Amino acid sequence: MLSFDHLPEYEQQTRRNLMQAGLNLHARVVLAPLIPWRDDTGCEFSYYACDDALAQLKNELNGITPKILVLVDGPPASTGSQARYPAMPKVLQHFSNGSQLHFLMDDYIRSDEQQIVHAWEAELSKQAKPFRRTVFDRLEKKACILEIPSANTEQQA
Repeated sequence: MLSFDHLPEYEQQTRRNLMQAGLNLHARVVLAPLIPWRDDTGCEFSYYACDDALAQLKNELNGITPKILVLVDGPPASTGSQARYPAMPKVLQHFSNGSQLHFLMDDYIRSDEQQIVHAWEAELSKQAKPFRRTVFDRLEKKACILEIPSANTEQQA
């Protein structure tokens, strides 16, 4: 498990929560300040400085093709419009070849989060990557999972 927090108080809270759940030995919590990041169109976002940790994780997997669940619950909306958009491009940059990816967008009740998922879908369509969206309407703030199957899953279907 890999977690990114941009402020020390959130990092410590995440560490406490993991310890209480007995998961602290299975998780790496990274203090990753928000830094400027630009998408392919030149739009700038403030997003976690997470590239080194993602590259390290990929290296540690040593050729294993993982199934990855990305819980997208930050950065806070107060950091900018569509603040959570970079989550998918950042992960795809490191794990696009063969990995089965699931992006769980929290707070899907908010229009900003819905717009982010639609932007992700548009980007995946542009790259001719198959995906499936599942919305969980019965949760308090709703949630959405965007699944990107691995190349092996595509061939089996």
